[in-house]
Amino acid sequence: MNKSINRKEFLFALIASLCFIALALYSFFADIWFAKSALLGRIEFMDVVGWLVFAALAVVLFLENKNAFLITAAVYSLMYLINLFRIFDTQLLLSFLACLALTAVAFLSCMGHPIISKVWFVPAVLMFIGALIAWISYKYFSNFRVYWMTILANLFEVAAVLFAGRWLKETL
Repeated sequence: MNKSINRKEFLFALIASLCFIALALYSFFADIWFAKSALLGRIEFMDVVGWLVFAALAVVLFLENKNAFLITAAVYSLMYLINLFRIFDTQLLLSFLACLALTAVAFLSCMGHPIISKVWFVPAVLMFIGALIAWISYKYFSNFRVYWMTILANLFEVAAVLFAGRWLKETL
């Protein structure tokens, strides 16, 4: 299949891919640091799943494969659902809903549904609202020197979801 290269489409997929790579690296090093500093004491199975899901999303977006992205987005949603059952939190609930919305946008994009042009940004908005609630409720801004990397990681995830949604919109 000879597909002409759409520069906008590739740029959105590339930015989303880079954001997911940054998120995978941050998660990896943060989890190792927490395990070594004995705050958590060990690396859990869901930590490894998170690294793999973020890395898989980055690869799939770089390859610009919508069908593989649909499957990976569904696994991304499942990851948040499992974490939601482990620890109920408003941020996790909104992140799960954002991932579910991203999966729905990917499904609609694979089907070629035109509503994508009106809802592609909804997953990122949900992810941002969840992060904002966490920042305020956990008082991240009052101790910014400690939490700036967590805030930055949240912003990378919001950006990744935003640009992935925009990529899906451009692929129609």
